Amino acid sequence: MKKNKKHVKSLYKTINDFMALLKIFMAFVFIGYFFSGVTVVNPDEVALIIRMGKLCGETAAEQIHLPGWVPALPKPFDEVIKVPVMQVREVRVSELAAIKLADDQVASSTIDPVSEGYCISGDENICQAVVLIKYKISDPVKAVLGSSDPIRFFDSIINDLAVSEMTKAAAQFSIDGLLTVDKSDFAVAVKNEIQSKADKMQL
Repeated sequence: MKKNKKHVKSLYKTINDFMALLKIFMAFVFIGYFFSGVTVVNPDEVALIIRMGKLCGETAAEQIHLPGWVPALPKPFDEVIKVPVMQVREVRVSELAAIKLADDQVASSTIDPVSEGYCISGDENICQAVVLIKYKISDPVKAVLGSSDPIRFFDSIINDLAVSEMTKAAAQFSIDGLLTVDKSDFAVAVKNEIQSKADKMQL
């Protein structure tokens, strides 16, 4: 009888020890989960918190979190979106470029208007070009609200604006000017129009 009581006490102790360890383990899991939403924002970024599908904060100062540690609730309650506002983004616009030929192919004097992009100069000549556009995101709130992928969203808009404005601006110059002395004026005209359109779109 005494032996049985000892076994029962030993079993109870083992169970109690196990439950104590389980509680400690669950506490660590809960603490880890609770702090899993804390995010580090790099020096060239700012962050915004989307809580249950809505942007947190009433004013811009409350919505935009500067570099450093950003406290947030864990998923699925909060989503921290980082926006690289200090980075200079580059968009390579190639829709108006000639098709790249293989080494064994010979360049043609004509173009295929279906597969190749082009501009018409002011003296009615065809010109083709590849342009590199550089830009920075000035309003991270609008960037995040505009798309779930703000970088791709802005790259796409800048690309489309560049194609449109390059086509318009090319008509203001002769083909010789576009190839030589008017290159910089053409670039400035395109840049100014892209900026003007972006401002009107409140980007």
